Amino acid sequence: IQGRDELARWFVGPGAGCEGSRLLPVRANGLSGFGSYRPDGRGGHDPWGIQLLEFRGDLIAAQHSFIDPRLFPEFGLPTHLDPGQPW
Repeated sequence: IQGRDELARWFVGPGAGCEGSRLLPVRANGLSGFGSYRPDGRGGHDPWGIQLLEFRGDLIAAQHSFIDPRLFPEFGLPTHLDPGQPW
């Protein structure tokens, strides 16, 4: 996926499964990013992947995705977001 238009098409197509996700901030290797949690079907959210962003000026130049929920504790992130918590 490259560019704003391709990203927009992805989010309304294959990426639609991300709807309702929650994001918590992380930092790794000098990069900012987030842990992404998808809805669990019971009102909470399960960990899905770590996304790190590279910037050039005000623009996102690259996104690095690590789709492995086992990584969340390594980043100090919770292994589940319970319903009603103010995340």
